[in-house]
Amino acid sequence: MKPFVSIVLLLIWNFAFSQFQTISSGNWNNPSTWLGNNIPNSPNDDVEVCNGHTITLNTNVSVRNITITQGSLILGNNRIAIYGNVLGPNKNNFVSNSNTELQVLGGYDVPQFIMPLQVKKLKKLVINRKQGIFSNHSIDLDDGVPADGIVLVLQLGILYMENESIVYLNSKQIQANILCSDSSHIDGIVQRNIPKNAGIYTFPVGNKGFCRPFGVGLQNGNSDNINQVRFLYETPIQNTNINYNNLPGGYNSILLLETYCNKWSKSSTQVAI
Repeated sequence: MKPFVSIVLLLIWNFAFSQFQTISSGNWNNPSTWLGNNIPNSPNDDVEVCNGHTITLNTNVSVRNITITQGSLILGNNRIAIYGNVLGPNKNNFVSNSNTELQVLGGYDVPQFIMPLQVKKLKKLVINRKQGIFSNHSIDLDDGVPADGIVLVLQLGILYMENESIVYLNSKQIQANILCSDSSHIDGIVQRNIPKNAGIYTFPVGNKGFCRPFGVGLQNGNSDNINQVRFLYETPIQNTNINYNNLPGGYNSILLLETYCNKWSKSSTQVAI
């Protein structure tokens, strides 16, 4: 009975996750690009780009894992929903532009998404994955803003920006209020251009699992007002000038905000909470 059980399990695995390999360079939606002439477009589909092929995404697709063994995937002006990760020796040959929409999905059951190095510009980023996204480089979301102004959707999962990398939201066409929560925010530096006399613009920042959206409004100054905000959740410093027992939030933590105003000045504010 053991061989029979093994065969059944193998059949179930193959049914659950379909494998697709490239056999030539070409467009994603061209059957001749793929072994067996079947086009991948399902959250259960695993894709491998191999043999130095260059694949151009010319349609909206959903996939699980993309393994770039040898070659590249050009995302173009389309939407790609990934329920797994981008893998392989050439995983950084996963190339976006300012009209690409990237959706990192999967809910509660998949590992953290590692942002490929050549995903530097996006039209829209959607995060719905508990383990979130890790990025070692800056991401520009302000060059191809859609008509509704929505370039960042934080549903579930944290965007971790490492090595002082920045999420750029400099376009004034981007929505003013970007919703965030303890379970989904940006852990790193966010940069925004705040229009004059246009109300409050939100920076969806957090740290160590705590979201503290920070609002900035401009009434005076230049028409272009570039601001950077980062939230750090830290143990309070011992400062003899502060009586923590008299503060509404007690002696729990401090909020350290580093705000870079325009390009020329820097100010830091410490607030006990």
